Amino acid sequence: MTVDILIKPVPLLSPADSARKAHGVMSKNNISTVFVFDGAAVRGYVSEKSLSRYFAENPEASPEGSVESLITYDNPPTALSPGTDLKTAAAVFADSDLDSLPVVTSNGLFAGVVTRNDLLSYLAKTGRPAGVGGMATPIGVYLTTGSHTGGAGSKGVYLTGIVLGLMMGISVYLGDGIIRLIETYFNLFPRGFVALPLIGYVSAGIIETAAAGFLAIIFMLLMLRFSVLSGYHGAEHMTVHAIEREEDLTPETVSHMPRVHPRCGTNLMVAAALFLLISGTFGGQAAVFVAIIIVMLGWRAIGAAAQQHITTAKPNRKQLEAGIRAGKEIIESYRANPNLTARGFRRVWNMGFLQTMLGIFTSVALFGLIEYLLSR
Repeated sequence: MTVDILIKPVPLLSPADSARKAHGVMSKNNISTVFVFDGAAVRGYVSEKSLSRYFAENPEASPEGSVESLITYDNPPTALSPGTDLKTAAAVFADSDLDSLPVVTSNGLFAGVVTRNDLLSYLAKTGRPAGVGGMATPIGVYLTTGSHTGGAGSKGVYLTGIVLGLMMGISVYLGDGIIRLIETYFNLFPRGFVALPLIGYVSAGIIETAAAGFLAIIFMLLMLRFSVLSGYHGAEHMTVHAIEREEDLTPETVSHMPRVHPRCGTNLMVAAALFLLISGTFGGQAAVFVAIIIVMLGWRAIGAAAQQHITTAKPNRKQLEAGIRAGKEIIESYRANPNLTARGFRRVWNMGFLQTMLGIFTSVALFGLIEYLLSR
């Protein structure tokens, strides 16, 4: 294996560049050394140490000052080539005080840098993605960083969309059906307009629609809670916690991880539902303001409660093992190419939202077809 899989593309510096730019490049790329390149050779480098000395010895120094005087020219670092094998690169790092080394192609072009940490993570097999997201699917757990994926794949995410679409459709039909039965046999709903506290006169038809919508939400939550999705959702969160905490991906360890995760989409859905419920029920600018305040203060706590009691469940052994398999796959993919960056459509596709929406649209089309056939 060669260092080409570990190359991190970073900008080069020129002597005329500012100290601000030098530190910006270091901070953005999580490195402490930026190289100055001249033709086919590394001319020198600017380090965090030289920047610290610059500001310490010149209290009035401007961040826009040139890095010309900060460049270290003596003892230039050894440049690696994309074809340098990893063990050779490790030997070069062993004799270097720098945390990164430049990579130069056979044509003399600067390809980027390889960091000591990335090399050691690969050799010691300890590298893990910093942030992982995912979805529960009917056939397992899907995990992604946007660039790397693991688990159930696009098929699983598409099936999630189909299941969610079917649940939503069934919930709507059940809610509407129950309200129609109540109206037909018990005549409980008033006619005309009804005066409600704080709201005023409201059409009875709106009350019926709101009641049907409320029942639909209840049915949707119940179906979600007792479906396989909630168990796989719990396994997904527990696996992600284990990955991000650097824990071993074993059933014994992952089973003790929490089911609530702060980045879960449930939190966003709860925030949106709270805002629409409050602002839509009471109306006016004051209601919108109150809704914003309540959402800002309570959406995380309510979202966490929703995760714990509705959208996730304690996974069984099969579901937990599916989460662990997905976790191991995404870690293996990351270690094989830690600097892989998916962009544009590929990144959107890897996140799984498009497949989910396609699944939901499939369910909507199915319900539309059934309605059409029944109406003939």
